[in-house]
Amino acid sequence: MEVYTSDQVTTYNGSMEITISKGVGTGITQNYEGEVSSVSMAFTSGMVTSWNKFCFTGGYLEASVKMPGDDFTSGFWPAIWLLGNLGRAGYMASTQGFWPYSYDVCDAAAGMVDWSSLPGQRVPACADAPGFNRTRYGFAQGLGRGSPEIDLFEMSVPSSLDGVKGTAAAHSGAYTPPYVSQTLQMGPIQPPGTAFMTSGVSYPGADATFATKRNPWSGVYSRPGNTYQDSFSAVSYIDTSYFSTYHKFGLYWSPGSFLRWYIDDKAVFEITEAALAAVSNATGAGVGQRNIPVEAMYLVMNLGMSNDFTPVDLYNLPFPSTFNIDYVRVYQAPNAINVGCSPDAYPTQQWLACNRDKYIVRKQDKNRISGKCASGGSRALPGPVALLLGAVVLMFL
Repeated sequence: MEVYTSDQVTTYNGSMEITISKGVGTGITQNYEGEVSSVSMAFTSGMVTSWNKFCFTGGYLEASVKMPGDDFTSGFWPAIWLLGNLGRAGYMASTQGFWPYSYDVCDAAAGMVDWSSLPGQRVPACADAPGFNRTRYGFAQGLGRGSPEIDLFEMSVPSSLDGVKGTAAAHSGAYTPPYVSQTLQMGPIQPPGTAFMTSGVSYPGADATFATKRNPWSGVYSRPGNTYQDSFSAVSYIDTSYFSTYHKFGLYWSPGSFLRWYIDDKAVFEITEAALAAVSNATGAGVGQRNIPVEAMYLVMNLGMSNDFTPVDLYNLPFPSTFNIDYVRVYQAPNAINVGCSPDAYPTQQWLACNRDKYIVRKQDKNRISGKCASGGSRALPGPVALLLGAVVLMFL
């Protein structure tokens, strides 16, 4: 419904503002096959990413934000999330076969299966197919690669399409407060008829403040997600103050171990690798152990709209509206500093350099990928340098 332009992102009074406005905007889009075309939409908004500039592996991520719009008109979709550096957000050819894989098993689930719409894992744990040599890109043999996704939060206001214009009573029946979902998006997906989120999850925020619970949304397999990803997700309710003052959202990420989400310093949802254990159904279809992400990941901050996420009440939404981000911080223990987009264990630089057309479609972006594509075996170049102060990794927006 919107296009992203740089004009919609600015700073004011020390915070970053992403503004969504009415008015036709034009941008470029790339499909899964790499074809680039121009597109025009009736709304314009903004997206900020640190792709191939600032990435990190593990630690504590915290953002202080103020939500756009109000707490009773549905449609806005503000989000802050992490994506593995092998996929560039919005560039569909780059994410094919990488998103949202976090998988290091060579089995049928790493390929194309009839219960999933995902393409097979582009670089699985299996032996290389004829004509493909992963060592050219610095990739280790037998190591599955991917571009997993962790959502710090996505905010939604329940549908206001069936109520009274412009009032908190717009919701049919009792007023339902807005909520945030906090999610690990995962591939490959489980086949139907398998247990989902029955172990390895906890909801310490399931009290009167946030009433955290498993995300009630369900797709075709009667669980959170769809045929492209399993969504290990919880929802927590928020109040009207989140639209007028700043509140904090946090994520403690222990690679290969657990994820724990926070709201205003309170832990609300946790998932461990036990939730991602191998499962199979009565027909023998299954998926192996999936992993809490271990890839270097970058930040994405955006404000969108989509009826697939929450009903868009175009008659009542206030335009323009602004998503305010006061700060984004990453903390890492002094003995576990891991900053960079191409770390030795999970390099990305040579893959990007040898597949520029999947990641770069505008001339002004040509320097986003450094180095040349090597003709033979390669060793990944060091990742970018961040400013380190004690145990804090500072990212300046």
